[in-house]
Amino acid sequence: MRLIFLGLCLLTATRLIGATATDIGAAVGQRYEQAEAAQVGALAGVDGWYFLAAELRSYSRGPFWGADAAKASRAAKDQDPLAVIVAFDRMVKAAGIALIVVPVPGKVAIHPDGLDPALKSGERWDGAQAAFNAALTKEGVQVIDLV
Repeated sequence: MRLIFLGLCLLTATRLIGATATDIGAAVGQRYEQAEAAQVGALAGVDGWYFLAAELRSYSRGPFWGADAAKASRAAKDQDPLAVIVAFDRMVKAAGIALIVVPVPGKVAIHPDGLDPALKSGERWDGAQAAFNAALTKEGVQVIDLV
């Protein structure tokens, strides 16, 4: 059997102590809005860390598949990543190939305290990304969650 290994740079998360998951999600959304207003592609965090505005946006949008895909995506068409990944998985399975999806966590997911020191590591805060992984798994797609 052949194997396809697909890493996606759009999912996963971290652990937080002190700040709640809601606090961190709100802070990430606020920082994205600041970047958008300033029309910059990256925001400075602490100690020389920089965070891409697009990454902050993706973590601040909540669910980004199914019925929520249109509000989260900037794409004009093919907005639902779940449908595309599931279809691809079925296509390669029919050819005898195993697909393994490995969502690569964004920097803000792993080190939100690099964006703001008040956002301490400890509890996973990326509910939408974790739910997406679960939705893929429910559809029969093999997912390895690096978090």
